[in-house]
Amino acid sequence: MVQKKITLDKEKLIHINIFHSTYQYIFNLIKNQRLTASLSTDEVFLLSFLSDWFKKRSDRDVIKDEFDTFLDKGWFPKFNKSYEIPLDEEYCVTMQLNKEGYYRNLEDSYFKFFSNTIRSPYVWDCHPKNMVKLVNILKDVISNDIVNKNFNNITEQRSFRLHRDFLLQKYHHDGKPDEVYAWNTMQRVIIDTFPVEDIILPYTQWKFNVELNPERLKQGLFYSLFYNLPKDENRANMIITQLYHKYYGFVEGHYFDIIFEGLHGEFGAENRKLLSRLLTLIFEQKTLNHFKERYERYCDKNGIPYGKRLKPLLNFSLAAKSQPITMEEYPQPIQSKKSQTSLSEEQLCFLVNLLTKTGNYTHPLLQPDSNDTNKFLNFLGVRNKFASNKKYKIRWNDNIDSLKYFIYKLYEGRKVSPGTWKDVANLFMAYSKRTSCFMDLQHDSIANKTREQTIKSVNKNVKDYIDECFSMAKKYKG
Repeated sequence: MVQKKITLDKEKLIHINIFHSTYQYIFNLIKNQRLTASLSTDEVFLLSFLSDWFKKRSDRDVIKDEFDTFLDKGWFPKFNKSYEIPLDEEYCVTMQLNKEGYYRNLEDSYFKFFSNTIRSPYVWDCHPKNMVKLVNILKDVISNDIVNKNFNNITEQRSFRLHRDFLLQKYHHDGKPDEVYAWNTMQRVIIDTFPVEDIILPYTQWKFNVELNPERLKQGLFYSLFYNLPKDENRANMIITQLYHKYYGFVEGHYFDIIFEGLHGEFGAENRKLLSRLLTLIFEQKTLNHFKERYERYCDKNGIPYGKRLKPLLNFSLAAKSQPITMEEYPQPIQSKKSQTSLSEEQLCFLVNLLTKTGNYTHPLLQPDSNDTNKFLNFLGVRNKFASNKKYKIRWNDNIDSLKYFIYKLYEGRKVSPGTWKDVANLFMAYSKRTSCFMDLQHDSIANKTREQTIKSVNKNVKDYIDECFSMAKKYKG
């Protein structure tokens, strides 16, 4: 059998050499364990938050809404009557697609490349120490100008020297007009988003060029987060072509812009809801303040008027946590799911946050201790993996009457479910002014007093404050 001779042009050989040399450099970095430098606060946050977004985004409804949004934005090639789809591996038999068939095929292809059902170990499914290595790899490669040095090294060779200027003029290819098959349309989108031509540039020149086209840059940053890297030999190539995007996003902090774009609905309503929920759940107050400053700079830079800015990010009444928590579907022991007054998970977190603050009328009703707030969220039906499993009781910073009134407010005039007061007695301690300390609660002492008696005996200032907290939580949109 005569083997077919494959001839590669010199441009392709130059690119292959850059891929190989850069990938080998990265491999040696990992092998030599030189990547232990600590990360900045922004970098740690982005790795944690974007990892959660990646995992939670796997819901099909989120990605379908995302695809429809990008279709409307023109991020994909429009239907062409010449588009065909191959029916066998040799492309000997093809099927002509109509417009509906093309977009259905395009959607299926988008799910294949961006659904994250097969998670890429390149970033998200690795040990935290390896995630730290990822950012340090980016810093090392860009600070030492490795990619551009590899381009210079190969084009200094006599046989490649004449191609240097030609390649420098050809960088940042803006799409190839020779598409034939709808089958590879999404592959073409990725190739055009991360063009191999760009890897010959120094990072600073690449950055200057891509910032001239903000919409294309936004698309590249989003895809660099969620594209499923191939498992074949093209995997290394795709890693190299995305290095600049990832450095720009992680190290220079522009993935914050992607988060803000998502919160403003740029990636679909489902992603906006998901991002809002993640923001509500995982921040500590210090990080929230820093995030607020970044958001205001983002709005100023992009000319977003104050009336169109997201009020929760401006006011920062989000749930403050000393540790990140994860929200999951979980039966709510206190609230009835059928109740029209039931609060969402985001609203429950917001409510708990209000209880830890000094209000207009009273002192904080809940101790602002991480385990208190985490365990209280569990009690409200929000699963929180950081709540202690030990026999640790929640400290309610007021008397039994106000605690019982708070529980009644959760039910909003409905009958309290059986066993509620036993749960309250087992999980809470109330503050007694008479003894100036927290006291264990007795089931009988809670259950014996009726709703009407409780409303009469609770301090009016505290009652008004609880009412105000519920009113604000119900209005909270996340």
